[in-house]
Amino acid sequence: MATLSPDDLKILEYTDNLIKELPFYIRDFRIEKTKEQISFRTIHQYLYRYKIFFEWLIKEGIVDSADIKEITLEHLSKIRKKDIEYFIEHVSKEDISKEHETSRRVREMRSVSLMVSALKSLFHFLAVTSDDEQGKTYLSENIMAKVKIPVYKETSANRAAEIATQILDSNRLFDFVDYLGNDGPDGYLAKLKVPQQISLFKRDRERDIAIIAILLSTGMRVGELARITMSDINYSAQTVKITRKGNKKDTIYIIDSAFNRLLEYIAIRNTRYPQAEVCPFLFVTFRKPARAISIRTIQMFVEKYTESYFPNGVYPHKLRHSFSVAFIKNGGEMTMLRDLLGHTDIKTTSLYINMANSDKIHALNALESYLRTRP
Repeated sequence: MATLSPDDLKILEYTDNLIKELPFYIRDFRIEKTKEQISFRTIHQYLYRYKIFFEWLIKEGIVDSADIKEITLEHLSKIRKKDIEYFIEHVSKEDISKEHETSRRVREMRSVSLMVSALKSLFHFLAVTSDDEQGKTYLSENIMAKVKIPVYKETSANRAAEIATQILDSNRLFDFVDYLGNDGPDGYLAKLKVPQQISLFKRDRERDIAIIAILLSTGMRVGELARITMSDINYSAQTVKITRKGNKKDTIYIIDSAFNRLLEYIAIRNTRYPQAEVCPFLFVTFRKPARAISIRTIQMFVEKYTESYFPNGVYPHKLRHSFSVAFIKNGGEMTMLRDLLGHTDIKTTSLYINMANSDKIHALNALESYLRTRP
């Protein structure tokens, strides 16, 4: 089994606690999905949604139980398609955010789709792949086979426009890395006034700059970066092994400028961070002993640093979007970008084409100028 980060261990702990609140067949479902090598993070999300579903069944009086753990297979066998449809309607009406209406509706539909997908997985297990002591499935009918996953129809241009609001100026991406490493009057250090802030930045600068440089030059997710171990680095090939969504293994090449930043960090890692040599993870925190840096810690300092350079602070996923657009603008091919980002569907990657291709905007502006100057 791969080495688990503190974030991973926390998810497993949450899952273990959650399983205690759920019926026995959910435990069997978890075992089945683990055998199928489904990511434990995905399994946790499934269980979280099942708890919401079971709570709703009790609240609506669809099952005659006051305790989630006591919801039996017989209870589930009596659920009808209309009950599922009522539940979907309930989930779709939840106030997920106060964003722009289109963005809010898209997020709601994604949430509903994930819920329906999770329930389909559960009922497929119960009615198709489960196996009781008599060699029969837990349920004789898969009610979820009658339910379609709702899809919110949206043009790729509209989705691209939504993501475009999160893009950083590609011409300034690596200037930002240099800005963090600059000790002169134009660098980040010069903006710090509080002695403790200066001390902390000097202590963690090599680590933080290496993290940001890798995020900007590879487009990898923060969770993928946080789980990199020292043994995942291939110094001669200048690559690192990472674990993608769905527990998929991948190898990522790191460009010279970012790899040099990584080497600068590795050079001071074991001497600056207490007992870092016994921690298997590449990026560590200043504790005794050193521990793997958390996803939340990375998110916090990326936002802090970007606030001082760009108009608004950004979360690391915006660095991923920014990398993708910069890659396309500089002649990168879409299939290569798909592999770099770890996408399974080329349609997802194609969104960045819309953002990188500004020709249609220039053409429309030229048309407007022409129309305005006509007699």
